[in-house]
Amino acid sequence: MATINILSNKPATASSYVSPFTASRTNNGTIDVPSRWLARITTSEAWITIDAGDVYYVNRWVAKFMGVAGWGNKYNMSNYTLQSSIDGSVWTVCDTVVGNTSSSTDRTVATFRARYFRMSITAGPAINPKLASVVEFEVYSAPVLTALAISAGTLTPAFAQGTNAYTATVPNSISNITVTPTAGNYVSAITVNGTPVTSGQASAALPLVVGANTIAVNVTEGSVINTYTIIVTRQQGATLSGLTAQSGISSIPLLPTPFASSTLAYTTSVGFDISSIAITPTEGQPGSTITVNGTTVASGSASGAISLNIGDNTIPVVVSVNGASQTYTVKVTRADSSYLSALTVQSGTAAIPLSPTPFVKTTIGYSATVGYDVSSVTVIPTAESPTVFIMVNGSPTISGQPSVAVPLVIGSNTISVMVSAGGVMQNYVITITRVDTSLSNLVLKAPPSSTALTLSPVFQSSILEYTLTAAGKNNISFTPTAPTAGAIITVGGTPVNSGSAITKPMNPGSNPVLVVVTVGNVSTTYKVTVTK
Repeated sequence: MATINILSNKPATASSYVSPFTASRTNNGTIDVPSRWLARITTSEAWITIDAGDVYYVNRWVAKFMGVAGWGNKYNMSNYTLQSSIDGSVWTVCDTVVGNTSSSTDRTVATFRARYFRMSITAGPAINPKLASVVEFEVYSAPVLTALAISAGTLTPAFAQGTNAYTATVPNSISNITVTPTAGNYVSAITVNGTPVTSGQASAALPLVVGANTIAVNVTEGSVINTYTIIVTRQQGATLSGLTAQSGISSIPLLPTPFASSTLAYTTSVGFDISSIAITPTEGQPGSTITVNGTTVASGSASGAISLNIGDNTIPVVVSVNGASQTYTVKVTRADSSYLSALTVQSGTAAIPLSPTPFVKTTIGYSATVGYDVSSVTVIPTAESPTVFIMVNGSPTISGQPSVAVPLVIGSNTISVMVSAGGVMQNYVITITRVDTSLSNLVLKAPPSSTALTLSPVFQSSILEYTLTAAGKNNISFTPTAPTAGAIITVGGTPVNSGSAITKPMNPGSNPVLVVVTVGNVSTTYKVTVTK
């Protein structure tokens, strides 16, 4: 492969020549016997000088002698040097050949710059050492840069014309970079990552990914390409590799999940019970500085407790490194209280005691036992917060006001009190056991008659008060019948077995008689007023 012969057909002079073999015949590209420079070596040397017309960087030169034109090796030059000059006055020896016998020499030397090039011959061919004869004198340009700059970062090592590999580091905030290459020779063609660039001008912006980015700067002359390589490392940005939330020892899930460094906004919802939260951030790059709610926190460590208000609480998490920063946010929505501050149950206006007692808002299960005479109850739930929504057995209920009546069946009755605040629900459950303390029948007679007297109204288990007019009757017998086995019955305070009669004396006027049915610790009282 070859670069450009910068001496081709350029002005040539010589120390002397033998006509017609002038100096101009040594750089015309013709290889034959007539196309040569011929001179006598006087004193110590004969030379030929060619003006390249501009200053070039070069690293290769070629000398061709009579052997390439068909004459034998004995006509090739023996001793000669390559000399160079910037101004044509001061000369520097760049290369020396001694004892040559070859028809041509093709020599690579350390890159240098010059405009004028001289071949000085001190010993001619073996057949006649005092003659100098050259068929072609060629010097080839070197595709090099004289400067290389980048728009961000610093090249390491510092640019040197003979150094081809460089590195640089830029912060994450730098997402692209330009490269400005300056060629040593105006004949050079330059590309940066394959795109042509004018010498001394900046390339188009090159995008940088996080990590290593290889940039190739190719300097081409002829078929020779000299490649300079810059590896630009874009530092990882100010990111987190993990973010969690806790309340005490309990983890609080953040959404979306799983955590991703590129996702900056997270949310979560907590109940009223959670009044503070801690955030644990983990750095994405060593050496990062992290603040949570303005307070510095070590990577992988929990922040201090952050108090939560009712509603939305936005917590900023700021991570900084290498001059860049990034803000993540955690929005915590704390629900209003879904607790009750009081819970009572009534039958009419009479309160029914609940167990356990006293009421505690965090206790969600309560129970009570009532007799047969309690066929329905109302529930009065009082909320801790004024913004909650309450339902009793599915019916909306105003805090502090009685619910709609809840009918009770004999046996177990479950009443649900659902309290909702901001999507957080609390369900209190009241279990009321209605015991059958009723009478299935109550018969009154006036002994010795066996005829049943007529009560007003006619007896029904669910009717608890009756009247009876018994003019002239001194005694009335009562026969109560209870459907529940083991029920204890008293008539006017006197125990009587179910289905058995007991006689009570009557006084003139009104005689109220109480028939009490007791099962366990609950009772139902029937009242019969007998007027004599």
